[in-house]
Amino acid sequence: MVCAFSEQDLHEGVYSKIQDLSVCVSNVNQNIIYIADEYYFFLDSISKAILGFMPYEGDWLDIEYSVEQGSSKITVHSLKATQRRRLEEVCVTNVHRREGMLNHTIFFTLDSLRLPLGYTPVVGHMVSVVIVQSIRPNYNWRAITMTPVAQPVEGPRPGKTSSLFLYQ
Repeated sequence: MVCAFSEQDLHEGVYSKIQDLSVCVSNVNQNIIYIADEYYFFLDSISKAILGFMPYEGDWLDIEYSVEQGSSKITVHSLKATQRRRLEEVCVTNVHRREGMLNHTIFFTLDSLRLPLGYTPVVGHMVSVVIVQSIRPNYNWRAITMTPVAQPVEGPRPGKTSSLFLYQ
């Protein structure tokens, strides 16, 4: 659960009935997620772990929620990405400052992307990604995790440090 509430609160009518909604995140300010510029909820560390990623402006979420009467704060009972996919072997096609593209159709931002320790995406790298449906000009998907596709080294190469894998 994102926000705690008691059974007594539900019976006393402090919260509205539970409703389902597919909604686009309109703003994120630290751990406060705003939807439709009207409602908001707090995303704690447990909820982030259950969801599997930190929502970003434009992400589509399916929310089961209730509204505290007289407030714009909602209590979230369940939360998930509206659509989520895993793609194998996509190409990093652009990186500019803290943002980039995969296969010219999926965007990512280093501020909200989970990467293996020490890895930085470079144009031409082949990666596996998990993506979520997100709205952004010219893009409908955002990468939330990225792992480089490693290729085994066939033998020692002059001038290279020895390692088991090289990134493409």
